[in-house]
Amino acid sequence: MDLESNQEIKSNKQYNPQMHSAEHILNQTMVRMFNCGRSFSNHIEKKKSKCDYHFNRNLTEDEVQLINSKVNEAILQ
Repeated sequence: MDLESNQEIKSNKQYNPQMHSAEHILNQTMVRMFNCGRSFSNHIEKKKSKCDYHFNRNLTEDEVQLINSKVNEAILQ
């Protein structure tokens, strides 16, 4: 696959560099907070994204809020 074909695929998936960066920040936040490793599966688009982690329980609402705060703080730096 040449570079031009790769760029076409990215644009077809609505590739967004800022969302890609946010994925890296989220992964690092999860690793630091829970030592759970990086996401094993993800789907990143501007309108809707998901990252899946190996985790043995559901996150609490407080943990979700803390993750959001830490990710947003890193983005603002």
